[in-house]
Amino acid sequence: MIYEQKKQITYNDIDANWDISLTAILRYMTESAWSNAEDLGIGVSQIPQTGLAFVIQRLAIKIYNPPILGDEFTLRTWPAETKRTTFVRKGAFLDQSGAKLIEWESLWVLVDINERKIKRPDVLKAEVPLYGELDNEAKTEKILLPERGSISNHRSYTHEVEFSDLDSYQHMSNTNYGDLLTNVYRQDESRSSFIKHGTQIHFNYVNEGQIYDKILVSLSEVENEIFIEGTTETHTVFTAIVRQEG
Repeated sequence: MIYEQKKQITYNDIDANWDISLTAILRYMTESAWSNAEDLGIGVSQIPQTGLAFVIQRLAIKIYNPPILGDEFTLRTWPAETKRTTFVRKGAFLDQSGAKLIEWESLWVLVDINERKIKRPDVLKAEVPLYGELDNEAKTEKILLPERGSISNHRSYTHEVEFSDLDSYQHMSNTNYGDLLTNVYRQDESRSSFIKHGTQIHFNYVNEGQIYDKILVSLSEVENEIFIEGTTETHTVFTAIVRQEG
């Protein structure tokens, strides 16, 4: 089952420069994923009965032509395939002619929310139809951070996880990581938005961000790649790369 719904970019989706925010993109992506899972019988409403929940592990976003305030678009997502313990989900924003505005690929794992352990796909009682690529170019990847000696620019700030950052699983919502990337990126006031044609954004969600965690968000540049890492005193929370054409 492929999920599709008509949407419109609203004032709440844009940032101070009138660009669609990365957090809004992540929110639409997550909303569509959960709605599709619900339609398939494996959504949030089934968690009390199954004790199982989907948690995102990796994400790749490719920007073609970001929508602006007032634009109408079709939000689409579908389950693509399973790989060992991961579910591959793909999706896109499409304009009214069907052209891609934004697309993504995401890897999800099935977690027992009480044990905090990953489960294999075959524990699901529901059958998940798989639709494959469907002309989707975004590809997730394992992020390898650069050697310190190759870094040309570095800056950082600290974000403390508060109650408003949490989702219903009691960890930092994957959508809120968009704010962390944007804030450290825009510390350099000369930068324009990175949500523009040709940008690719990759996330690896490594460990849960939990309430009162102090996450040091660090940005490093190596040639045309921007690496962003979130760490606490004891572990890595996430890693990310922003790549831009030109």
